[in-house]
Amino acid sequence: MANTTIGEKALNEKLMPFAGWHLINTDTSIAQWEIHIDGRWKYRGKHEVIQFSRSLNSCFAWLVPKAIERLRIVYSCELTEAEKRLMGRWLGERDDNHQLNWTQALCLAIEKIVDAEARHGT
Repeated sequence: MANTTIGEKALNEKLMPFAGWHLINTDTSIAQWEIHIDGRWKYRGKHEVIQFSRSLNSCFAWLVPKAIERLRIVYSCELTEAEKRLMGRWLGERDDNHQLNWTQALCLAIEKIVDAEARHGT
């Protein structure tokens, strides 16, 4: 990925917990992740890092709903306003660096939401 502060693998690993995944084992060659949905563990065991930066479908399935909800909370706004804010950030990332594809730009926009959440504890 061009012009990112961290590499693609690190970016995907950073986005996994935001999507709700928990790292359970790093002692193997393939990190093991699991996710808790509706009171039950799903996808437990050897599950590799989701390649968000290569799959727009994965971004919209796992990241976009959480990013929109986070923006709704931070800005105390309605759903449509939060959606507009996320889309604006997405387009901004793409405008800032035309070497990025649309999926990478979306991941970077969401990474900034994750970073802001970490800084502000929201």
